Amino acid sequence: MDSLAPVLVCLILFIGVPWIFLHYITQWKKSSSISAADENLIEELYESARKLEERLQTIERIIAAENNAAADIYSTSKEPDSSSHSTLSK
Repeated sequence: MDSLAPVLVCLILFIGVPWIFLHYITQWKKSSSISAADENLIEELYESARKLEERLQTIERIIAAENNAAADIYSTSKEPDSSSHSTLSK
C-alpha cells in the first residue's frame, strides 16, 4: 500500500492535471468561436437593420417633400399686404 501512493501521486500530477487543463482550454476555445447558427442569425439581423434603415430614409424623404410642398402652398396662398409693411416701418 505504501508503494502505491507515490505512483498515484505521479499519475495525478503528470496525467490528471494536464488533462484537466487541456480539456477546459479546448472547451473555452469552442465556446469563444461563433457557431454557424449564430453567424446566420447575425447576417439576418444585419439585413433587417439595413432594410429598416432604407425604409426610414424613404419616410424621411417623403415627409420632407410634403413639408416643402406645404410650405410652398402656404407661402403662395398668403400674399404679403403692402399696408402691413408700411405700418411696421413707421
